[in-house]
Amino acid sequence: MAVLEDLEGLRVDALVRALFWVSVDDLPERGVVRLLCERQKLGDTELSLTGGTLSIKGAPIQCLHWQTVEGQKRVRVVVESTKKTSLEEMYLCDLSKWIVDEFSLFVLGRTKNAGP
Repeated sequence: MAVLEDLEGLRVDALVRALFWVSVDDLPERGVVRLLCERQKLGDTELSLTGGTLSIKGAPIQCLHWQTVEGQKRVRVVVESTKKTSLEEMYLCDLSKWIVDEFSLFVLGRTKNAGP
């Protein structure tokens, strides 16, 4: 505990990574992940992109990995970013809330405190 107490208030660049499972139906129709998941037919040939990585500049989120789950209408989404923060008592809770808010905005198209 003494070691942790000595670190309190220390400024750090935290790597924040969170995994979310989302129903395809919950993704916005014009959202980037859903648009990329759409199946395309070319004659008798059907194409579908089943996963990808998006690198993002100029936004709080720096990387978004996604992958569809075969046979299910679910998508696995990993959101990554770094954030400057201080090691305080609630910093993990604060970072968790922050990454969920960013996922809601960038993937689900919802603003803070907005419902489905």
